[in-house]
Amino acid sequence: MGTSRRSFLRQLLAAAATATTPSIAQLLSAAFPPERHPLGRFRILLSQYPALGEVTGSVKVPIPGATGEVPPRLIVTRVAEDRFAAVDDICPHAGCPVSTYQSSLQALPCPCHGSLFSPTGQVLRGPARSPLRSFQTFYEQGSDVLEVEIPGYVSVPEIPTPLTATLTPNPATEWLEITGTAPEATVVRFSITTLQGQTVVQWQQWVPAGRFYIRYPLRGFASGTYWLRLEDSAGGGFVHAFQVLH
Repeated sequence: MGTSRRSFLRQLLAAAATATTPSIAQLLSAAFPPERHPLGRFRILLSQYPALGEVTGSVKVPIPGATGEVPPRLIVTRVAEDRFAAVDDICPHAGCPVSTYQSSLQALPCPCHGSLFSPTGQVLRGPARSPLRSFQTFYEQGSDVLEVEIPGYVSVPEIPTPLTATLTPNPATEWLEITGTAPEATVVRFSITTLQGQTVVQWQQWVPAGRFYIRYPLRGFASGTYWLRLEDSAGGGFVHAFQVLH
């Protein structure tokens, strides 16, 4: 084998080794990947913000426990039936709070110096030069939950909702509609009494965690004012007065 051929093979093997063997920098990069901010999903219940039921509806949503790079508030705008935009409400020009979407301006206006931003945070008119900080949203059409991905966000543990209820109509005639919220699935004892404390009717009923709905007939009830009492197995309770008119 000639010298030139040996030299060529040595060069070829060296090139192959270089191509297949990771460098020290590559090994260190794999062993110690660059630090990444933890990503958190901030959940928004759309039923708590009726304005978001319509396209172009826009609201400010506070973020409990916001610290560091997590903004204290978001401006959330419904930009389509199945799509939402979420941005920080602090104007990058001078730190003023930006207002929610105004249909007359077709923008999010800053009341301090007149800057205008699109619902996704892009600058439409100065003096601001930088866009509002925007966040990715996740939504399945028909769901009540909108999720916003915010770097560094850590969810705050939810406080259990106490046993509560609203009564409609009040005054009532033929039916009493009881719309309530229970902290957990449980058996609730219902009782209706007169103002003097005389029990008219009582019953027990299982209700799911969260919202529940009961439609109770008022046939046989005399006109007057009554107390509705709810008690759950954990000791929670609710009392509300209602009227019956015939």
